[in-house]
Amino acid sequence: MGYYIRVLGTTDPNIHIDELISGLTNEGLTAEFDIDQNECAENWTVIGVSNSNGDDLIQIERNPVKDAYSGQTDPLFRQIDPLVFRGCLGWSKNVL
Repeated sequence: MGYYIRVLGTTDPNIHIDELISGLTNEGLTAEFDIDQNECAENWTVIGVSNSNGDDLIQIERNPVKDAYSGQTDPLFRQIDPLVFRGCLGWSKNVL
């Protein structure tokens, strides 16, 4: 079982899987993406990310939030220190 990442946003842009692949490629990384059959590559809600060996690394869920939503009542809500985020990015480069 990999990590679970939930992205909350005040906007809901379409993020095509090809954009994610391109970003990884630009960093010299590769990954396999798994999208639910009911979703499409240009506007997904949940994706799975695996390494080249097929090991599950991450499940990413993205959700738009309402104007009144503060996240305080969400059990998965956390404030992430930017230094911790940068550390996680470094970790992902080693794993992918």
